[in-house]
Amino acid sequence: ECPAEVEEWVLKSSKDATRVQRMLGIRVFKLNKIHEEVEKLKRKQDAKNGIMSLNNELKLLSAKLADFERKAGNKQRLLNKKVNSSSLLEEERFRKQMQGMFATKLESLRQMLNEWDKNEGCIEDDEMLSE
Repeated sequence: ECPAEVEEWVLKSSKDATRVQRMLGIRVFKLNKIHEEVEKLKRKQDAKNGIMSLNNELKLLSAKLADFERKAGNKQRLLNKKVNSSSLLEEERFRKQMQGMFATKLESLRQMLNEWDKNEGCIEDDEMLSE
C-alpha cells in the first residue's frame, strides 16, 4: 500500500507542477506583451521629445535672426562711425551662419517628422510644433 500512496503523491505533484508551469507561461507571455508596449511607448516618447527639442531650437534661432535683422535694419547704425565695412561683413557672415544652421536643423526636423509620420501617423498634438 505504501507504493500506491507514493505514486498518488507523485502524480498529484506532477499535475500541480504542470498547472503552475502553464500559469507561469501565461504570466510570462503577458509580461512580455506589456514590456513590448512599454518599449514602443518609450520609443514614441523619445521621438516626440527629439522633435519638440529641435522645434524649440528652430524657434530660438528664428527669434535670434529676427532680433538681429531688426537691429541691422536700423538705418541710424550706418551713420555711426563705429560701423565700418568689417562690421558689415560680420553681419553678413552671421546671417549666412544662422541661415545655414536653420536650414540644417529644418532638414533634420523634416526627416524626423517623416519618420514619425511613417511610424505613428499624423501628429495629433497641436502644441507639439510651432508654425
